[in-house]
Amino acid sequence: MKYLLSTVLVLCLSVLLLKTVIPWYDFDVREIPGTNHPWFRLSNLWNVDQMETLQSLVKRHVFRQVTEDRTFEQLLVKYPQVNGTCTNPYLLPQGDICVLPGRIDIFQHYAKTGGRYGAKEKYDQLSSNVQSFAHYLFDEDLEMEEFQSLFNSPNYLTAASEICGSGHPFLKRTQVNLIVMLPGQDLPVHYDLPWFWGASRHTLPQWVLLSMAASGAWKQQLLPQVQGVAYLHLKTDPEGGEFFLYPGDGSSVEVPATPNTGLVLDGVKVMHGVQRFQFSKSAPVVGKDKMELFHKGDDIWIVRKGNSDDESDVVATYKTQDLRISLVWRSICFPTAQHRDQWDPRFVAENMTTEKVILKLEEIMHSEGSGINKEDQVSWALGFVEHFIKYPTAGKAWIPWNYCMLPSLISKEGWMAVILQHITNIIC
Repeated sequence: MKYLLSTVLVLCLSVLLLKTVIPWYDFDVREIPGTNHPWFRLSNLWNVDQMETLQSLVKRHVFRQVTEDRTFEQLLVKYPQVNGTCTNPYLLPQGDICVLPGRIDIFQHYAKTGGRYGAKEKYDQLSSNVQSFAHYLFDEDLEMEEFQSLFNSPNYLTAASEICGSGHPFLKRTQVNLIVMLPGQDLPVHYDLPWFWGASRHTLPQWVLLSMAASGAWKQQLLPQVQGVAYLHLKTDPEGGEFFLYPGDGSSVEVPATPNTGLVLDGVKVMHGVQRFQFSKSAPVVGKDKMELFHKGDDIWIVRKGNSDDESDVVATYKTQDLRISLVWRSICFPTAQHRDQWDPRFVAENMTTEKVILKLEEIMHSEGSGINKEDQVSWALGFVEHFIKYPTAGKAWIPWNYCMLPSLISKEGWMAVILQHITNIIC
């Protein structure tokens, strides 16, 4: 009876807080576009030798959490640390300051809703579950021999021609991501980063780029793109970890992460994500600590704090068969070979400087009736995210919000905070 009463009370308090005390808990989302965006499945991408070569390549790299993905160094949101910590749940430590992660849009929505299945988890566990490990490759690294089977795959090129359209037949390689997920981790629903003629992840913060694409103000400079996703892990029947997508016709699709298979799509147009991998397990709780993952040898993978060599900083160990390993390779589509050869992802167009982009986005928000809070940097940045970047609520959850996060998202002082903390300690 005590548990039941506590549950009812916390749900009532959650509804009240989500609608009043925390006004940015807004579950209105952008309609899924009416256009049915094409996507394709791939199978038998590699022969045995090619797959072993790619698996060996993965083992040579050190992987860091996806929240460390920063190719643009200008920080629009930064605060000094308080007693060596970042108290705001959306800020992460970087040196002696606190910064906003590039993909704050993903975590903000995930924290509110608990993701596709409506997880009810507190901050440390929730944030650990979405911090999968990645290694990003650009420029001359894309010409490595190991990647030729990706970019030159006939099935990939055929699918890319359909996705790019007949008016953009020329492809330019832009990026390869090596992604490793631990048991208990997932990738919440999201759009991929857009690329513009004059702006990219190399010239603007990632949440700004997503706001630009959603606003439509730079649609003439938005470049079509295509990406392949394929799987290198060992388990032929992994528990969970399905790739899900919303092709745009109102439906959603789940595709098993079977080794040596994959998909091709435009992730800027198609919302997608990854279901929790091995749902019965939990990822190591790391909170805001920086972690890295590497292959030690003898089929042992190590998760440890930072780049420490101290054995006491080892957080977890895994076998290769325990992991979900994927490759993502991306190309930009161009109308002519001349456009392809002239495009520079680090070129900054005159109307795409940081200052001009922010000013234009603020003008759009004002014209559409959204207020802008410039007194607090985090609220200011989240204002763009909330206005422009819309994701669906937890479609598989009876209660589509994560009430276990409430103690982390409201003031830590006052009677309400004490009650919420007490109740969530019981039911979460």
